[in-house]
Order: sequence, then C-alpha cells, then structure tokens
Amino acid sequence: MFEVSHLWKSKSSELLRALFERPERQGYRFVELSLNVQLFHVDASVTVAGENYATRFIFDNFGDISELIVGQDFENVKISMQTKREDAIDYSFDVIEEVFESDSSPGTYLYRCKNNVVKMDMIYDTLLPFDDGILV
Repeated sequence: MFEVSHLWKSKSSELLRALFERPERQGYRFVELSLNVQLFHVDASVTVAGENYATRFIFDNFGDISELIVGQDFENVKISMQTKREDAIDYSFDVIEEVFESDSSPGTYLYRCKNNVVKMDMIYDTLLPFDDGILV
C-alpha cells in the first residue's frame, strides 16, 4: 500500500492537471510504501491531444494492473518487477514476459522474466531457473 500526506502535495499539480486534461488528479512529491513488498512498474506510451508521452504506474499488487490497462489506449506496455528490500542485496528490476496464476493458491502468481528466471509473489520472492519453458 502506498501512503501519502497532504503535506507532500506537489506545487506543480495544477500545471500537470491542466496539461494532461485530468482535473481529478493530485500530484505528490513522494509516497511511502508501508510494507516491504515487491513493486511492479508499468511503463507505456499514451497519446494526449495528438502528442505521444511516456507514462509509468507503480503497483504493489500484480492483480491490480489489469484494472488499469483494460479500456486504455496504451502502446508499448512493459511490466517490470522490482524486488523487495533486503539488507545485504541491492534492488533488481526484471522485465516480466509471462505470468502464471497458481492453481494451488489463487491470487498467487509466477512471473517468467526476460532473463529466463521465474519469480514468485511477494512473500516468497524465490528465484527459480527457467529453461525452454520448463522449471529446472
């Protein structure tokens, strides 16, 4: 879950709302991630008033991404996973190429990444080698 405070509002919110014709939006200079979980970055291109812009959304739950994407005119969508924080390990980002929902635990996903590594949902964060479509 992302948390914000009204004290963290961006001074450029009015300009951005007008520029992108989104009066319902409020900008914040930063947000707090309350739980130590992996994050999902959704990068896409969107056309506004004939101009093409890059945009990024950040999620703490993969299941919420489809709610954003359905019905949108996004182009060049790329979803990446950022690992959760661990004291002795740097963050890593992996581009997700394929997603599988667990049969034994609905709502839990496996992610096949561009580097042929399969990652599991946030609690496990286990790395499994992946070779030619088969878990090794």
